[in-house]
Amino acid sequence: MSSLIRTASSPTPVSTDRAILLGGAPAFGGQAHDGAAPVLWQGAKAAVPGEGERLQGLMQANRRLVAWQQERVPQAVVTLDVDATILESEKRSALPTYDGRTGYQPVVVLWAEQDVILADEFRDGNVPAGSGNQRVVEQALATLPRGVDEIRLRADSALYEQPLLRWLEARGIGYAISADMGRDLAAAIRALPERAWQPEREDAAAVRHWAEVAYVPSDGVSAKDRPVPPRGRLCRSHPQGRKAGRNAGAGAS
Repeated sequence: MSSLIRTASSPTPVSTDRAILLGGAPAFGGQAHDGAAPVLWQGAKAAVPGEGERLQGLMQANRRLVAWQQERVPQAVVTLDVDATILESEKRSALPTYDGRTGYQPVVVLWAEQDVILADEFRDGNVPAGSGNQRVVEQALATLPRGVDEIRLRADSALYEQPLLRWLEARGIGYAISADMGRDLAAAIRALPERAWQPEREDAAAVRHWAEVAYVPSDGVSAKDRPVPPRGRLCRSHPQGRKAGRNAGAGAS
């Protein structure tokens, strides 16, 4: 739906059938899911239901719009930005999110170069962001039109799932995904010599450095002989005037 809205706001005129789709979009909201649709993910206290016929039809319409955009402004590279966002709501059906608010937490896959949404999945507020995101990425890839040479993916730690990483590697999809700061990774970071840190950028407030660390999670799933040995790209920052050290903020992706 967001891709439809983006097209409507474009200064380029759209055809009559696209205008009709936009005008009718709100009608889909009332019956987004139905009892006949399969459950896509099931947790102890939460679930992700499948989409009903109307939302599936809207997805097909969005696929045609993405292809139309690619014809107008061809892009050979696809960067998939995957993110789940909390939408706060006071509706009776809204459920508590991880930060205590009530609302919903849909996940969206954006094609960064085209600035269009390829796939989305509506989720209640109590559904964890890391509740099986491979199916959403697969939906996004199925929406891609022809003429694409390279596919990359960016996401936060909600997509730090070893089966998903292996799936991406097997398909030659490069990725930058934030890693959970576990005990092993923290130890690998502390073991880095100071010379491993390289300047990234500096502004009036802080100084940022980056480093790489060879890290394989000891989770029983990863292995050193995996198709592409993972590399951790680390970032740390410290306020201007303070020397970087063990207490400087650091993140891994």
